[in-house]
Amino acid sequence: MATDDSAAQRYAKRHFGNAAAQPKIVEYYTMRGWQPVWDSSLRLSPEACALVRQRGGVMVRVRHRFRTVQVTISRYLGEDRMPVER
Repeated sequence: MATDDSAAQRYAKRHFGNAAAQPKIVEYYTMRGWQPVWDSSLRLSPEACALVRQRGGVMVRVRHRFRTVQVTISRYLGEDRMPVER
């Protein structure tokens, strides 16, 4: 794997089998619980995650290969990774 891959591409490759995968977002999770997505064409991407975060979302549910998968936004964006000490 190339070192210039973004965290989102690494996540997509590991969990969806393709670095370019952008499954459809169907719901997002806030303090009020699961909410339906406001735009039915919204796909999983760093930009879409930023929009969901602006609305208070911390997780999204996506449809991928006839199943629903929960994705934590911070994990998808690579923000919860521990720094590597050298």
